[in-house]
Amino acid sequence: MKHTDHCIKVQEDYKREKALFERMFPNYCTFCRGWGGFGYYYDPSPAGVSLGSGSMYDWEPCGHCIENALCPLCGKDIVEGEMHWFCPSCGWIEGESEGLRDEPECYCWELETYGKEMPE
Repeated sequence: MKHTDHCIKVQEDYKREKALFERMFPNYCTFCRGWGGFGYYYDPSPAGVSLGSGSMYDWEPCGHCIENALCPLCGKDIVEGEMHWFCPSCGWIEGESEGLRDEPECYCWELETYGKEMPE
């Protein structure tokens, strides 16, 4: 499959970003990628009910790091504070610190399959 120039650039940028993140945090949790958990949106409305649609956000702590009281960035012990977990070693704070973003998706297969123009 042939990738567009835009796709190649975005993937290369992500590889550099990931390499830098891994140098800064070599012991980060690869399961949650340093975030400390997983967030997702969902619609709480029951199926078939004609209520206005809405969404709620939920967060699940990572079972590999947070639930073992380990920092998702540096892998050392975290401490439970009054409001959040935090790491005295690297400064990670639950809900405030960021991890490694998702790898960008490639849609170049659509160009081959459907002949569509790729958005930039």
